[in-house]
Amino acid sequence: MILTKDNFSLDVNPVLIKPTDEDFNNPQAEGLAVHFGADFHMSYSGKFSNNPRLGILQFARSTQISGNPVMDKASGIYLDKNRIDGNPKLVDYLFGSPERKITYENSIYDGKPTSIREINRCEIYDCPREIHGLTDKKLDSGELKIKFWNFIAEIDEVSGFVIIHPYGVKWKIALTQEDGKNEYVFAPIEIKDAKINDINYKVIFNDIVHDSYKIADF
Repeated sequence: MILTKDNFSLDVNPVLIKPTDEDFNNPQAEGLAVHFGADFHMSYSGKFSNNPRLGILQFARSTQISGNPVMDKASGIYLDKNRIDGNPKLVDYLFGSPERKITYENSIYDGKPTSIREINRCEIYDCPREIHGLTDKKLDSGELKIKFWNFIAEIDEVSGFVIIHPYGVKWKIALTQEDGKNEYVFAPIEIKDAKINDINYKVIFNDIVHDSYKIADF
């Protein structure tokens, strides 16, 4: 499924692994769960007079949080990258790394770089996965949902200074279970406009060197 919004393109493939019907209907079965997530590829291409190298800043919100990201505990929104000790710059928190590849055989993007940062264009590949238990034939977590916000960042290749574009996109993957059945339905995926000011980014960026970035004023 390929979705587009302005200069963003999102190719997203929802992922679901569920118990067999035999296990689901067996009252003695233990540890039943569904594996939920997606494989996705996001790209952005634009024309800029200064021909900057671009990267993507990704925020997320989910009932399950992997690792130890920097986050706004009030809203549950976090930067989709593990916390970095010391005095990290914002460039360190751009999603992925050109040198780091996906190493997950069950992903269609196994072997792909987690990010590509080029002049006037950028890409990311991701394969989020969550495991949610079932009790008495019902998902413990109710509706499953992972939300994402993506913003473009211009990178100064000498200093690492980052200029964040204030307008980006938001989207989510969501799954519901048919009542009492081993059947699950993904909600339609839509890509919508997002504003950086709708996220309490100052709280999330609290431990990041403040003079390592700015929000563009356009």
